[in-house]
Amino acid sequence: MTTANEITDGAYRLCGIRTPDTDQDTDALLALNEMIALWSADGLTVPYLTRETFTLVQGTPSYTIGSGGTFDTVRPMVIEAAMIRDSDSIDSPVDPRLTQEEYNLVPDKSVQGRPDRLFYDTQYSLGVIYMDPVPEAAHSILLFSRKALTAFASISATMDLPGEYAKALRYNLALDMAPEIPVTLETLVIRTAGAAVNLIRDLNSGPVRWVKLDPALTYAVLR
Repeated sequence: MTTANEITDGAYRLCGIRTPDTDQDTDALLALNEMIALWSADGLTVPYLTRETFTLVQGTPSYTIGSGGTFDTVRPMVIEAAMIRDSDSIDSPVDPRLTQEEYNLVPDKSVQGRPDRLFYDTQYSLGVIYMDPVPEAAHSILLFSRKALTAFASISATMDLPGEYAKALRYNLALDMAPEIPVTLETLVIRTAGAAVNLIRDLNSGPVRWVKLDPALTYAVLR
């Protein structure tokens, strides 16, 4: 887990400031969120891991997800794992790796039962989740997904960021703040910041692909 404060403190250290004060923390958080917004506008996304719980509807096979959707939340980039939790609080894994082609081959999409797999159609601005089989009861579904970071709500806000993204934010925030401090950054810091942005650009250049583990094993790790 990474806090905004860890990123801003790391950026300040790269600028030669070991103990930033409250005003500097405030300035750094503003600069960090502005940088994330600029990256987003430039097509660079920073994914974070989140766990959420929603309620399925008996007999309903599909659910929109995103702002204003059936599951009203930030639209996921990818669903990494899922679980069904019944009325007795018994959890069972749901495989999120079902593809469009595999879902199309399901002969009867009206058969009801406890869902054991799903297909996530990453449409914009609302994604669509298709359950197979169709829920036979109003179970809870736990979704572990990656979403695009838009801003840190506070200096203490925590996000689960992949290591390469946290480093990119730290080094590029130092690069962004250096002229106002003012300080001249070491050449290695400048080069690392540029290389980190290029890495994110490469990671963002195609469909998001995450290592997909067996749902039961993923649940054991993420629970």
